[in-house]
Amino acid sequence: MNRRPPREIPLLNEAEANINRGLELNSHAKNYQEWIYELISPYLSGSILEIGAGRGDFTWRFATHGSLTATEISETLLEHLRIRFRTDDNVQISGPEALDSCEKYDSIVLVNVLEHIQNDEETLRKLFMLLRPGGVLILYVPAFWFLYSDYDSQIGHYRRYRSKELQTLCSHVGLEVLDSRYINAIGGLGWWLVCRIFRRPASQPVSVDLMDRLVIPISKAVESVISVPFGVSLFCVCRKSSK
Repeated sequence: MNRRPPREIPLLNEAEANINRGLELNSHAKNYQEWIYELISPYLSGSILEIGAGRGDFTWRFATHGSLTATEISETLLEHLRIRFRTDDNVQISGPEALDSCEKYDSIVLVNVLEHIQNDEETLRKLFMLLRPGGVLILYVPAFWFLYSDYDSQIGHYRRYRSKELQTLCSHVGLEVLDSRYINAIGGLGWWLVCRIFRRPASQPVSVDLMDRLVIPISKAVESVISVPFGVSLFCVCRKSSK
């Protein structure tokens, strides 16, 4: 399968400060979080694995649908998760070793994580093995290579995805694609303007607040009734055969 090679990015410890800054700002973006959660929640059940839980802003929501294991590679964020969920018996916190376990899951979810992994196909193969027959893999990733900016590199993005590319990749590892659609077309235009044209980072308080209060509600309303051919993000759901 011929694919565009991943971009060069800073080492994880160099990108981590930028990632954490973005996570901190997005933790206040409630409309943004609710939209993503509403897309994902119908596919969550039983035993759930969340890869790259960050600060846990989706974790507590996902855990209302079943028993949840939340993983994180950053030691700083891992400690934050352990403290945040120390009294929640429904949430187990783990490092990346969870990907090498023999545990099987009904749902696996990655929100803005796959683009941070250089060998995404190898990771998808591991996740395929962790799914129970009939289990679902839920992916939310940045979309369109032409939106790739200096800021993408600074926060450790190896790539952005097209729908056809991600569907082909998932099919290649043995998954059946149930849904694939672009999300937040207006946000995509904003990203192009701010990050590509003005070469500014997206994680600015004013930009995040404007996006969350004005753009997200409009995009969500419009995209609930029509399918858009473009967006800043891509939502994809795949299933492992029950046979």
